[in-house]
Formats: sequence, structure tokens, C-alpha cells
Amino acid sequence: VKTELKSVEKVEGKDAYAIEVVYPSGTKSTEYYDTKTGFKVRESKTVNTPQGEMVVSTDFTDYKEVSGIYFPHTIIQPMGPMKLNIKTDSIEVNPKVGDDTFK
Repeated sequence: VKTELKSVEKVEGKDAYAIEVVYPSGTKSTEYYDTKTGFKVRESKTVNTPQGEMVVSTDFTDYKEVSGIYFPHTIIQPMGPMKLNIKTDSIEVNPKVGDDTFK
């Protein structure tokens, strides 16, 4: 994976580092990280649709600490002309899982 800092851009009114990410497959995306918190606030990818290529951006918000790690609790994903708001109620880090789960 190759990364390159491209610029500082506004995302929802706040400065964010725009980092281009190129995967071994050649797929590219741009990830945006808040310059103050370091949290990932957006990821943009170019996707092929029946209408041609489109840039699709997913936003990550409402970061909360869980077991010493910050996770976004709201993800906003575009679905055509609508936006899908995915809200997380709770996150468990390394919960106990019984052996019977894998039978």
C-alpha cells in the first residue's frame, strides 16, 4: 500500500489531511484525517455505476472511546440520492466467546 499526503482540505468545515491511498491492486482512495484529532473523517472512492464513474464519500463521525480506543459511532454512506446513517449503539472489544459458538 502506498500513501501520499496531497493537501489539507475542509471536511464539514474543519481542516483535514487528504491522503491518497493506492493499493497493490491499483485501486485508489482518498482518506481524510482531522488535523486536530487525527480521526478519519471521510473516505472517497471512485466507483463504476450504470451512469459512469462517480466519487462516493463515506463520512465517519461521533467518535467515542471504547476500551482505550476511539471508534466512530456514526457512519454516513450515500445510497444514490439518499444518505444512509449507520449508528452504533455499543462496541465490545475482545468479548468472551464460548466454544459452542463455533460448533
